[in-house]
Amino acid sequence: MDENKIKQIEDEGKKLIEDFSKSLERIEEKIKDDNMTWYVSDINTVTRKDEEGVEKNFKECLNRNAPKWEDGYVKVD
Repeated sequence: MDENKIKQIEDEGKKLIEDFSKSLERIEEKIKDDNMTWYVSDINTVTRKDEEGVEKNFKECLNRNAPKWEDGYVKVD
């Protein structure tokens, strides 16, 4: 696969994740179920290899709280 196609797929994936995160941020408290856990994070800073913009030990904290990390992404079953 050429680099332009890979970049296009990455950009589309990031936009999808950002749009989903924005929709989760708009969920009102009264709608939330106490038995459900919602994860909203800025994937752009979480997955950056240099981890610039990420708080100290952010990945370890997210690993404890999120279901799984797989290939640099949070995987929710």
